[in-house]
Amino acid sequence: MKTKKLSQNKYRLASGALTADVTLTQRDGFYYYRTGGVRKAAKTRDKAEALSVAATAIFGEVSLATDKPRSKPKPHKGGVTLQDLADRLWAAYESGALEGPSGSPLSRDYVKRITLCARRIAGKDLAETALSEFAQSAQGTPAPVARYRRELFSDATGKPLRVGAEYQSRGSNYNHNIRCFKSLLKPEYLDSLYGDLDLDRVAVEAIRGLRKKKVESKGFKAFSSTTLQKLDNFFRDKDNFRGGPEAKRNVWLRYWLARCCGLRRTEILQARQGWIRQTDAGPVLQVDHTTRWHVTGTTYSAWSPKSRQSRTIPIPQWLADDIVASRHSDSPDEPVLSFTGFDQERSYFEKQWKRHWRLGLETIGEDWRDYPKTTHQLRGEFVTAVCHQTGGVTTAQAYAGHADPQTTAKHYYDPTKVGGRVEINPIGQSLS
Repeated sequence: MKTKKLSQNKYRLASGALTADVTLTQRDGFYYYRTGGVRKAAKTRDKAEALSVAATAIFGEVSLATDKPRSKPKPHKGGVTLQDLADRLWAAYESGALEGPSGSPLSRDYVKRITLCARRIAGKDLAETALSEFAQSAQGTPAPVARYRRELFSDATGKPLRVGAEYQSRGSNYNHNIRCFKSLLKPEYLDSLYGDLDLDRVAVEAIRGLRKKKVESKGFKAFSSTTLQKLDNFFRDKDNFRGGPEAKRNVWLRYWLARCCGLRRTEILQARQGWIRQTDAGPVLQVDHTTRWHVTGTTYSAWSPKSRQSRTIPIPQWLADDIVASRHSDSPDEPVLSFTGFDQERSYFEKQWKRHWRLGLETIGEDWRDYPKTTHQLRGEFVTAVCHQTGGVTTAQAYAGHADPQTTAKHYYDPTKVGGRVEINPIGQSLS
């Protein structure tokens, strides 16, 4: 069990993959906690004990003081369950014992996503789903997966879906869930995490052998040059934004860091002043690892890029100058964006950003529903521009921080926007 203080009276409780926000108040010396709009009495004058009472009420079996289940779950008659595996993976995340695909520690979101996808496929409580159930096949597919697939690819009348836009959409969801579910039983986990468990090897092989559906990839669709210029003009003027000076600047920076440097959303939120560096060729942005930063009630957590390797991206001089001019300290870990109070979780900023994104598109006559992935869209515009200027995907791949060039070409590059004429004529004259 972990607790995180969000503000003076608000706390975030976490138990495994579950989280809950709790507000503590005092009345006549006793603590009350509120969650989900309901206030309940903790019947104690001690804050830590009040949080323990709240955690016990919300999560049931977990005690904040002991950080252990009050009672051990009964062994499943079918042997090892999916919950057993999920618990081992969560423990590995908390201890930092395992590394992710890029060599960085497993992230909280990664572990939560695997557990959620396993629950979607199992269709019930993971503690009630034995791993051995996946050894029972239905037409070559594990029975739980066959049931999940049958339910997912059916319309309202129960008729199977085999073609069409709805099939493509559900196929993408299916592939995502299957990929995450298979990650629960990665080969490297079998000995390191589950070595002392009596795993059903037939079931393990059946899960590892699951295949994804073939679906069409829409690819990335770039703005027209006219539309992109209009959008740039909108986000150039901070007076087009709503809110205070810091809020306006946060929106402005998010647009241009994605537009001019191709940064991911998480990278923009965690960008630090020390990333700006001067070279003989001009300023660059060194996307690198960060450390925790505390200021005015806000905590910026430690973070590292998706890739274990840092990367260098050229940045326009005017954007670098604006970032450097906003410094309040000499620390290289001072954040580029400014958040305070409740906004430390970035939820309000995310809503504000999407509101301005939609406002910008509506102002220039576009339908914002056609461009739901905001930062993805701007990263795609950046990658496409770099590809066209360099005549290849290699530089764009390095700038975007992709380990595989296929990721760059498939998700962030619009080949229909190629302009100009590229003629290969080594000898400069006709052979005839």
